[in-house]
Amino acid sequence: MSPSSSSSFFSPSLSSLLSHSVIHVSFFIDFPSFSHLPYYGPVLRGWFGSHLFDSPSLHSVFCDPLIPFRPYFFYTTHNSSGIFAHFLFLDSFEDLASEFVHVLSGIKHLHIAGKDASLSHVQIRNDFFSPLSPSPFLRIRLISPTSFYRSGKPCLFVDFSLLLDSLVRSVNRFNKFHLLSCYPIRWDRSWRNIPVTVENYDLRLFSWNQHRRKGKPIRLEGIFGEITYKLKKMNDEIGKLLSLAKFYQIGSKTSYGFGKFEIA
Repeated sequence: MSPSSSSSFFSPSLSSLLSHSVIHVSFFIDFPSFSHLPYYGPVLRGWFGSHLFDSPSLHSVFCDPLIPFRPYFFYTTHNSSGIFAHFLFLDSFEDLASEFVHVLSGIKHLHIAGKDASLSHVQIRNDFFSPLSPSPFLRIRLISPTSFYRSGKPCLFVDFSLLLDSLVRSVNRFNKFHLLSCYPIRWDRSWRNIPVTVENYDLRLFSWNQHRRKGKPIRLEGIFGEITYKLKKMNDEIGKLLSLAKFYQIGSKTSYGFGKFEIA
């Protein structure tokens, strides 16, 4: 049976994946003197790797360079008083998420980017994959910088087909290592044949030199903001795929929290 057939799209592996839930762990970092960077993922990633995981089980997951993809996704948001760090696990990693919350709950004071801070409000909730209702308009919010490259240069825009193709790659890349029962997921990629126009957008470029203890800094670049697409038609395939953005992140540099988006 060809990968483009409807039966391959509505496959047991897809149904199994949509039946999973997402464990969303978040905590708040209060900075007495807040520096207001545009994004904090690279800063907090360094702190996690250096100071957080005294637990041997967590260290083996979060710090082992031999693991090609971590069994979670990570991103940050912030407001006028501090930073929210978010970690997303599938429900099949419930024990790992519980150990993570236990370790976080024991940390009160920390030192990040040369500043003293405190950690509070560790929260955990369950989210579910809910396919989108049909609508010709899709407003996509790039919550964290999203990084795609063409000819060695960062893309300053994300077209609709690129966004969905990247989401498919992210799903299959993660599932191959951490959810083999749901690998591979095949798609018709019907969105490539649907006319799409851009109604409006408000995008900004994020650029950051991530310093390391050894070697040259790593250049991190991406865009974040909002894009509103207008589709000639919406179908089940697109609706089901976009529901997976509840967990999976797209593009490169996801270990720094890049590629988190939501349907606004």
